[in-house]
Amino acid sequence: MLIPEQDHSDIWNDQLSIPVLALDIVILTIYKGELCVIIVKTTEWKHQWFALPGGIVSRWYTLEENFDSILERKTGITGVYKEQLYTFWDKIDRDPRSHVIAVSYYALVGIDNFLSKVDFTKVDIVTFPQMQKLRMFYDHAEIAEYARIRLKGKLWYTNIVKELLPKKFRISQMQEMYEIILDRKLDKRNFQKKIFSIGVIKDTGEKDRSTNRPAKLYQFINKRVRVVDML
Repeated sequence: MLIPEQDHSDIWNDQLSIPVLALDIVILTIYKGELCVIIVKTTEWKHQWFALPGGIVSRWYTLEENFDSILERKTGITGVYKEQLYTFWDKIDRDPRSHVIAVSYYALVGIDNFLSKVDFTKVDIVTFPQMQKLRMFYDHAEIAEYARIRLKGKLWYTNIVKELLPKKFRISQMQEMYEIILDRKLDKRNFQKKIFSIGVIKDTGEKDRSTNRPAKLYQFINKRVRVVDML
């Protein structure tokens, strides 16, 4: 849902006696075998900077409504998995324009879904090493890294990886996804034994015939992210 223009404002008022509340979004996806983050270009102070999609929170709307509006307006993406990440407030000078408190979210989107919705006139997709070389707004690189660590941790005790995989996938795709995010190799036999033993995926009865060696396709049994001992 887009917040009506008359209810949305990016106007900064230096006379406000309270901090400005902003919302920043870390969008994570797997692209060309690497964990990537989505950034936008901005030209504050006549210089080109890069930033996470974000904006000032509009009053009389929930944070979820603000999230959906900012995400669609800044990137063209809708309908993603999202979680509130952290509130960045301890650095009162994090934004030189005003005292800004940033509520951050992270969103996960599978690459096929991402490519079908994103407006590339508004965003760029970069790896974390690439992002470190860019002129990023304030603490946005720190916020993105915080999201990467959160995702890495949640792989162990939830089925959250489902939000990055296709609906139907090879077990090798699933292992590769874990290896990309964790940044280390996993033993194939142990990984498959664990995944099959906890009963989070099921055989679809279909096969991926895109290669010379057709492989079984699986899908997650539970459609929602839930707590489960994955690894």
